[in-house]
Amino acid sequence: MENSSIIPNNTTANIALIPKSSSSGSGTTDDTLYLSVFLIYVPGIVTNFISIILLLSDLRKTKMTTNVLLLALCTTDFVAVCLSCFWHISRRMGLPMTYDLCAVKSFLHPIMPLLTGSISLLMAVDRFLAFCKPFFYRSNVSKKLWMICVLLVIVFLSVICALPHVGLGSLWTPRYRRGKLTYTCSVFTYQENLTKKIFHISYTSLGFLVVLGIISLNSLVAVAVLRLRHRTIEAQKGRPNQQANRSTEIKFAAIVGLLACVFVVCWLPYNVSFFQT
Repeated sequence: MENSSIIPNNTTANIALIPKSSSSGSGTTDDTLYLSVFLIYVPGIVTNFISIILLLSDLRKTKMTTNVLLLALCTTDFVAVCLSCFWHISRRMGLPMTYDLCAVKSFLHPIMPLLTGSISLLMAVDRFLAFCKPFFYRSNVSKKLWMICVLLVIVFLSVICALPHVGLGSLWTPRYRRGKLTYTCSVFTYQENLTKKIFHISYTSLGFLVVLGIISLNSLVAVAVLRLRHRTIEAQKGRPNQQANRSTEIKFAAIVGLLACVFVVCWLPYNVSFFQT
């Protein structure tokens, strides 16, 4: 989480995890870089890009409001994978870290996982309303509503992640190590000043609330799905159109539940690790 190095002339920092000399002379480092790019980043970028194209083409044809949230989730993942690939390659290539680059990284790095979780939470809310409050869902929930919600979430999270830039969190932290001045570019650096902990506390608390909401709502949706599947065969035959719609909703609920599980598995250890900084 923290990238530290000696700052030449107190202006730039090298964010390479290993020295350039060992990096350029080691084939293992190059193999690791190529392996991570072609096995993780390229498939992630390609699959998310294809998903965005397919969702855009279906958005006008289908009435499923969940597609708006799926599109937002795929777009967020696409941007996150591209940024992660850039930071990974730049770190391996030894790109010098300036204060301006640190400011950009310190804003984009924390907002992406939290934005992914917030959209997953909106998807859980969507499925909860669809199964547990169907009349309210059909009369009040629309694509436009979810678009507005996504925009509001982006604005709110942008304000939260901008706290370090206004002095309410760590950003470009000077430290002395072995008598030498070093700088740490991280918004999760431990700070003794309570004012500098505001972002850390807000971010971590919001992350756990998102995870708790996702788990709770998807548990309620799972219970509702199990009840629907235990309907009698006669009732299913009596309303084939309604049953087809319910089958589609159940499939969407399964997708949302799977995405939520993936997010919780990836997010929780990542979020808990913040307490160690």
